[in-house]
Amino acid sequence: MPKNDKKKKNGTSKISPKKEIISKANFDSEVQTDLYYGQVTKVLGDCNFNVLSFEKEPVELQCHLRKNAKRTGRAETDSIVLFGKRDYQDSKGDIYVVYSKEQSNELKKRGEIPSKIKSSVGFNEEEEEDESGFDFAEI
Repeated sequence: MPKNDKKKKNGTSKISPKKEIISKANFDSEVQTDLYYGQVTKVLGDCNFNVLSFEKEPVELQCHLRKNAKRTGRAETDSIVLFGKRDYQDSKGDIYVVYSKEQSNELKKRGEIPSKIKSSVGFNEEEEEDESGFDFAEI
């Protein structure tokens, strides 16, 4: 048995190829609705998410993760997605593609999504200290 066979067995020697980026222009589907880029703001559970669109007038919709999108990637808070609005429900939509960080950076370079995206995860430490009102120096 060769000595270096363990690397092949564990899969460490494999190089993962880059995934092809599916944009609005080359999205081939039987979807009748218009497609939009958006950002997940809240995870609701059971494959439902609140998505904020990157349109001229930002709208927050409740979207359902489609079966094909589950295979492409995992949707979490602040993930970039491609979604479509439903014709029969104004406040709901469907997520068709979930982009990884590398793919979303590529979309930013192309200019398809805004370069500055607000993140709801960060917070200011100064504000948190002021709100506490408790001072350890008094003890």
